[in-house]
Amino acid sequence: MRPIVAPDMTPMVGIGFLLAFFCTLIAAPREIPVLSIGISRPFQSIFGASEHWYTMTIVLGKNRQVYYYDGQLNADSKPQIHSGILDLAELRKAVQKHDPTTIFLIKPSDEAKYQDMIDVLDEMVIADRKKFSLADIIVADYELLKSNKY
Repeated sequence: MRPIVAPDMTPMVGIGFLLAFFCTLIAAPREIPVLSIGISRPFQSIFGASEHWYTMTIVLGKNRQVYYYDGQLNADSKPQIHSGILDLAELRKAVQKHDPTTIFLIKPSDEAKYQDMIDVLDEMVIADRKKFSLADIIVADYELLKSNKY
């Protein structure tokens, strides 16, 4: 009987390295899209001193509660407030029905989870909205949360 000789794999290893080198050589480098959030400036310095802008305010509460309304809360006006558990599909529909020039103010409360804020920021990118900002929650927003059993 003749002994079985193992095949020499050296040429195959060389071909494997050449293939790997060729694939990395022809692969085009791609830029990974990153959401960039600028440093906060006073609201008026970003959008001008005019009172004629159109805004939508999104307030994040605890246990994935979200409250959103058109405009801003003040003593003169009481906007219609929508509230509920953070449902991203519903929020996306509410965002998309607004004009692309609308400014979205996202106000996380102290009890809101970081993931909820990231989800809302992702929805702004998915809905292709360019004007949105993280803002500090104000006393009127806390009163809104209290009145809704926050």
